[in-house]
Amino acid sequence: MGNRVTVNISSREFETPINVYSHWSGSEIYPVVQGVLEMTDRVGDGSYLCAQIVNAVFTQLGYDGKLGFGLWAAQLESDRWDDNPTMFVDADTGQWRFDEESDWYSRDTRIDEIMGESF
Repeated sequence: MGNRVTVNISSREFETPINVYSHWSGSEIYPVVQGVLEMTDRVGDGSYLCAQIVNAVFTQLGYDGKLGFGLWAAQLESDRWDDNPTMFVDADTGQWRFDEESDWYSRDTRIDEIMGESF
């Protein structure tokens, strides 16, 4: 049915997190987000960092303005339909994790160190 994945971006600036959804990109989205976190100097500026992540995801993963990607502001519900783990990003600290209950990783922690060489 797809290779769905969501990136959930939170910040003290936001009333609710911003979610970036891809229907087909699956785990390809993780290194794109990590690339933004590694190069940005806008950690702590939630709106700007969120814009950087959205731009990178849409441009690097081939969004053509039609179907396949989405963007919304809301808390995620526990019965999501993603095929891949949600990536949670704290725009105030640059930290990230894959599970709402797990420890946060620093922005320079490599995804392949956590998830294996497939990333």
